[in-house]
Amino acid sequence: MGCLSFGSISEVVGWSFFDIQLANALIGIGTSVAVPIVTMVGREIGYEQGKIASYVSLINAFHVIADIPSSLVADCVDLRRLMSFSVFAQAAGCMPVVLLGCTSTSLAAFCVINGFSTGAFFLARHIYVARRLNPDHCGMVMAFLSGLLRLAHMLGPIFLGVIASLWGDTRYFFFVPMGASLLAWCCIQFSPYCLRVGRNAPQGRAHATTATQLEEAKKLDEGSVGGETVPILPGDSLIKGPVLEEGLTRRVVSYGAVNTLNTDNARSNVGSVGSEVGIACSHECCSLQIEGSKGGTAPATYCSVIMDQWNVIWRLGIYVILFVALRANRKLLLTFAAMRMGFTDVQLSFLLSLSFSFDAFLFPLGGILLDNCSRRFARLPAVLGLGIAFLLLPLQHSGQWLYVMAAVFGVVDALGCGLIMTLVADYRHQYFGGLFFGIMRTVQDMGHVISSAAVSLMIHRFDFAICSNFWGVLGIFAAVWGWYGVPNPTR
Repeated sequence: MGCLSFGSISEVVGWSFFDIQLANALIGIGTSVAVPIVTMVGREIGYEQGKIASYVSLINAFHVIADIPSSLVADCVDLRRLMSFSVFAQAAGCMPVVLLGCTSTSLAAFCVINGFSTGAFFLARHIYVARRLNPDHCGMVMAFLSGLLRLAHMLGPIFLGVIASLWGDTRYFFFVPMGASLLAWCCIQFSPYCLRVGRNAPQGRAHATTATQLEEAKKLDEGSVGGETVPILPGDSLIKGPVLEEGLTRRVVSYGAVNTLNTDNARSNVGSVGSEVGIACSHECCSLQIEGSKGGTAPATYCSVIMDQWNVIWRLGIYVILFVALRANRKLLLTFAAMRMGFTDVQLSFLLSLSFSFDAFLFPLGGILLDNCSRRFARLPAVLGLGIAFLLLPLQHSGQWLYVMAAVFGVVDALGCGLIMTLVADYRHQYFGGLFFGIMRTVQDMGHVISSAAVSLMIHRFDFAICSNFWGVLGIFAAVWGWYGVPNPTR
């Protein structure tokens, strides 16, 4: 496989993902302007900085709160419908301010709905893409999802500035996130693509427990059992679903939900027919109705799932928290370094723009690294590079050195673009995978909270150089943990 193969490019820009990639970028535009809009509206109402910060924290809080509920819903419903509902809800969240004006109630409603809807969308699109993509190009697809978000965060403020210069009324500012969300909704809603499995398709892979059954299940995964095919839309290859190992006998992966099945021996024969497996959507043949799944799933089942996956959750979770903390503190420590050197606001803005422009345009490097190297090796460059950059940051006290380090941070961060999403996606076929995605997303959000609190405590008690060196050592530790501590999934 070449560094950037034709397969990787077609997987990224192909029709199967184009609508999701475009919707992802549009939602990124809306997300990028949420905090500036809340700040400007709060200032117009006459709020102090502390109260404005409280409204901003509402967005972040409900973004995190949405993770687990959305993951539970993702295991039960069509993911495209969940994404469609989320982006439409984000557009609807702008309506109270547009119709009622800028009041404390309408602004709070916008913050709550925006935070929850974006949290649900980003989780759902991660699960959907992870289950749909070709594993050989997983890194590049995830890198593009992350990279397009970074580019969207550069475009969003530009659109907001244009609206602000044309119309002075702050209500019109909400046209940016509302318009972006409605366009994203159209992308998902009117896409011609729908993943579906044929009616009365055999379910052998959901019940395979013996060597003979596993062999027949493999034939099913290749698209045929006894002349029965599993069709999808023209232009695509047949679905190659996961073959379950012994012990995992009570699930069926429908690429839109993972559902428990009745384990009655009368229904556990390979090649049994009569049930429908697929995604629930507007097509009749996509309705999901599986025997044995009536009545929902008991909370005890989710607890057992968490216990079964606990070894992966805590080991991968430590790496995710460390990586997220290192990335988050890059911006903060660069700002502190610039303040020490007496940078003006214009110089500081240029410094940060320079740094983030590197990873915004070099994000394919992360996908190339993930698709052409082992996962074990791919976990090293980003955290190790960030650690070394933090160690080098306080060595020189000059503006030129700071610009060089800003560029270094940007290039190194690009090497990790899509890394976390890919590492989590490697476990996409686990029992109740949606719940696993939700837990890991919550862990990722915890990394942002922990990093901000840690820097706030350290900067008041220690010198800048000590603080920077601490994060440098932590980056080296993260590399060691990524090599020895994180489990390697079977690809």
